[in-house]
Amino acid sequence: MAQGEVAPQGTASMENTPEVTTKPRVPFWLAVAISVILTFPAALYFGRFAMPLWAVFVVWAEYFVLGAKPEALKVMFPNFIYGSLGVTVGTLLYVWIQSWGLIDDPKTNTLFSLCVAYFVLFCVLLKSMEFGWSFASTGLPLFNGVALTLGVFFTGTYWHLFATTDLYVIALLSSLTAIAAGIMGGVVGWFNMLITFPRTVSKGV
Repeated sequence: MAQGEVAPQGTASMENTPEVTTKPRVPFWLAVAISVILTFPAALYFGRFAMPLWAVFVVWAEYFVLGAKPEALKVMFPNFIYGSLGVTVGTLLYVWIQSWGLIDDPKTNTLFSLCVAYFVLFCVLLKSMEFGWSFASTGLPLFNGVALTLGVFFTGTYWHLFATTDLYVIALLSSLTAIAAGIMGGVVGWFNMLITFPRTVSKGV
């Protein structure tokens, strides 16, 4: 600045303000290991409500992709639930079309039913993302809701709350299980960061 010029008000204080960042008190690798082992009882001791941990871990990773901040949960949960419920409508449609028995060969009838039902479902689901709805705004959690719900349905890892062979009921139970696992995954991600006990420090410290 030239001699005699006056610095704009607030400039000096801005120049002297140190940049800050956060550093964990507990190492991240240790926090992850602690969080992992704390999820195991959910698969072993919850009985009929046993959690499919593979689904929990997928959403846990999603939490970090979306910034690893509590605010991410406000995006993750509504989009995940919408994706899960949306694809469940497609599954119910698939089961309904399959019951018509339009094709004699069972495998071909199943394939035909899958293709018709999910083609319609994905067209509608993707189109709905253009409407500006907050619960259909973010592709990653929405499609994780879709993928994990389908995974639970087709692998039979839904909550076996009662004995049933009704595919309509199983589709609904699969969605319920996937949503619960998704919520648990988000909470575990939040907990993972919480137990690092981050502290604010000046950059370079």
